[in-house]
Amino acid sequence: MKKLLKEKHFCNNISTYDYNFMLQKGRGWKSKILFVGESPSSGGWIVSGKAFYNTENKLVPSGIKINKLFEKFNLKIEDCSFTELCKCFVNGNREKIKSCCSKCWPLFLKQLNIIKPKIIIILGKKTLDIFNENNRSNFEMGIFSDWCIKNHKVFILPIFHPSPINPRSYKLNENILNNCFLGLKKQLKLLYEK
Repeated sequence: MKKLLKEKHFCNNISTYDYNFMLQKGRGWKSKILFVGESPSSGGWIVSGKAFYNTENKLVPSGIKINKLFEKFNLKIEDCSFTELCKCFVNGNREKIKSCCSKCWPLFLKQLNIIKPKIIIILGKKTLDIFNENNRSNFEMGIFSDWCIKNHKVFILPIFHPSPINPRSYKLNENILNNCFLGLKKQLKLLYEK
């Protein structure tokens, strides 16, 4: 029988957490690629301590799909950086997500200012909506765009969440990556050559 997890809220005292809270740093030049999720899931790092891995140290289905999608770019989720907009584990309580994300936004910005990613890949339409609301921006799903944060240029690519719950997301993301292939490949090449 699966153990039920209780909600864990960090947002009410988010300023007390160090920048590396809920941040998995990547390796080498790939550390400048940051995947951003909405909030921790019950099967991921809230129990394992490692993004996209379960307690048996196996890649969860969403992580497998990300790796398959980005294979043509020689990227794996394990090599890139990862964080969540909302650092709280709301255990499916969707009513709390927006409020928690809003309170966690300052820590997310602090993480961006310290790790200075060159490419941010936003995972999911709801994550993008929350990002846009907190950032007062209008980035669009599947559009490779640039953004400046404190004089630091970043490229943003919002894709659909690769969850197996949405079987259409993989095909939609393949189309997005095909459309953005040249722009993304160019930015990855620049990162690699630095």
